[in-house]
Amino acid sequence: MTTPSEITRAGRTIDPAALAAWSASFLADQPVDVRDAILADSRTVTFPAGTLIDTGQDYRVCLVHHGRIAAKVVSSAGREVTTRYLSAGQISAVPAMLTHGSPSQLEAIADTEVSLLNPTTFRGLMRTRPELTYAVAVYLAESTYEAVLLLEHNLFRSVQQRVSRHLLEMASPTTDGLVVQTDQAALANAIGSVREVVARALQKLSDAGAIRRSRRQIWIEDPTLLRTIAAGRDRRSAAEREAPVAAVPVPGAGVRSRQAWSQSILGDQDLQVRDALLGDAAVVRYPAGAQISRGGDSYRVLLVHSGRLRAKVTAWDGREVTVRYVTAGQFAALPAMLTHGAPSSMEAVTPVEATLLDPALFRRLLRTRADLAYEVAVHLAELTYQSVLNLEENLFGSVQARVCRHLLEMAVPTVNGLVVHADQADLANAIGSVREVVSRALKKLADVGTIRRYRRQIWIEDPRSLRALAEADLGTRSYR
Repeated sequence: MTTPSEITRAGRTIDPAALAAWSASFLADQPVDVRDAILADSRTVTFPAGTLIDTGQDYRVCLVHHGRIAAKVVSSAGREVTTRYLSAGQISAVPAMLTHGSPSQLEAIADTEVSLLNPTTFRGLMRTRPELTYAVAVYLAESTYEAVLLLEHNLFRSVQQRVSRHLLEMASPTTDGLVVQTDQAALANAIGSVREVVARALQKLSDAGAIRRSRRQIWIEDPTLLRTIAAGRDRRSAAEREAPVAAVPVPGAGVRSRQAWSQSILGDQDLQVRDALLGDAAVVRYPAGAQISRGGDSYRVLLVHSGRLRAKVTAWDGREVTVRYVTAGQFAALPAMLTHGAPSSMEAVTPVEATLLDPALFRRLLRTRADLAYEVAVHLAELTYQSVLNLEENLFGSVQARVCRHLLEMAVPTVNGLVVHADQADLANAIGSVREVVSRALKKLADVGTIRRYRRQIWIEDPRSLRALAEADLGTRSYR
């Protein structure tokens, strides 16, 4: 019988630690030849604690054997927030492999051993093996929504809740219980806060009996209590729990459906795929302001013909922030199709016409067509990093920069120039702020001639200046 240490491919022995990590990963069910092709073209590397593994653009796809890695975004001023922790059996930089870069950095926060996977080999297999590509697409859909939930958590949850979540994610089991090897400064960096605020949160958790502190160690005394504190209240507001608005069917709109498809990420797919998805799909319309889906298991996969949708997350107290805008030629809820639910709700910003796609049929095609699954996977990788960039912007960007970005994304071209049909309250909701703060930001933009306001319209007078202001704080995103 062959033992793990005896498995070879093309004359190369595969590290038993890599095989064990693979069996614990989201790719564990992949065929053996896929596993062996990827692992035989990898090499084992150890990173000491504190090592910067990659800088985002110089990315490394790592299958973790043991240890722990933190993925984090860092502002130009040096502020940072951890977006994800990776431990044994998890794979880093999967989105970066498909987008050829990442907004995140990876740092070993414990001594960590990994298999460095060859992204070229991985991508090559994805282009020909639909079962692999589908598994990666599902993983990326989950990653997208993890990033959305992280945005909601950081914007709308208390420091105590955020600290509790990070303690649970960083905890390591020992014979004496769960322990976190960290201090106040490291926790402050992880959640994008400051040491003094984190110290108060830890004191409250200690007083409640959830944790016990000892030098650079935090012992979790009551994991159930800590999970309860981290969870907080029901994330969805009363408005989000309301039933979505029924769509109005539109007969005879097949031409517009095909036009939208040709503008989409799937425009180069063969006609067989297009006709299968669009053939019996319904074309629908939603009025401006209509709630199309409410999150959870209520989702609708749409190909937008005209108009604008927005995906948003809403706090229990009604505060909200826009995650993404969807316009003509774009798909809505592709991640939800693969995760069978979404943390965000969707509403029509303007009147919208769209093709309502059958998610079950879409999934069946993805499972059998590697070319289709690959395009969707690349799209999902881009969405994952858009969500991470949204987090970075909302945590580290000024209100003015965030207002500028949303104005650019909401703008509609007319014969008289670019116009945004929104008021201060709409913009405040979009960026997760309040009306008074947004009003001051708009006044500053109007004073320098970048915009002009007229009732519920905002005219963009100087798009170039607005782009520069949108990018000023972060310098990581292009709005062209």
